[in-house]
Amino acid sequence: LFGMPLNYAIKVAGVRVGRVATTGEACVVPTVVAVCGRHLWALGQQTQGIFRVNGSMRRVQLLQGEFNTPPEYGRHIEWSTYTLHDAATMLRRYLTSLPESVISSDHYGGFMDKLAESISDDAKARDFGAMIEQLVPECRHTLLYMLELLAAFAQEENSEKTRMSASNLAAVLQPCLLVHPDHVANPQEYSKAKDVVEFLIVH
Repeated sequence: LFGMPLNYAIKVAGVRVGRVATTGEACVVPTVVAVCGRHLWALGQQTQGIFRVNGSMRRVQLLQGEFNTPPEYGRHIEWSTYTLHDAATMLRRYLTSLPESVISSDHYGGFMDKLAESISDDAKARDFGAMIEQLVPECRHTLLYMLELLAAFAQEENSEKTRMSASNLAAVLQPCLLVHPDHVANPQEYSKAKDVVEFLIVH
């Protein structure tokens, strides 16, 4: 499943993780996102350096093998032999392996331009919400799930212990969520995209 488009991954190994609050539609994400996310949500919210500190590459490779193996595709991972940093690294690795970022390149400009508009944060948040609804379902669901997960980690009671503020989380996850292939090596674009992801986490 690694390196395959989101729609394929969800068709082959999708997991329902609830409903989208604004529409009531079922929220379905790839198994690796759901399983790693659930584990991190339950145990990792106060783990120092979470998402920034790398796990063991050997163990992460083993995890990837489990998530790539049918018919379970990692639905019943035994976490006792893995660390929370292994799980966070696995989630980042999967998202980075996608052929296109979760917010696809045809929506990239709209998200970047919206943050620069001279309107209130509440208005921007509403507009971003409407823009997210325009994403294809697999991207919309994966993005909303990741933003909800990261918002929990960014809460003050957690970030004080993890040292991973919304800004730090955005810096680490932006390359997975919002990147344009024409701007990968552009530091100014990276900084602006990071600010967009931070805004989405906070709002």
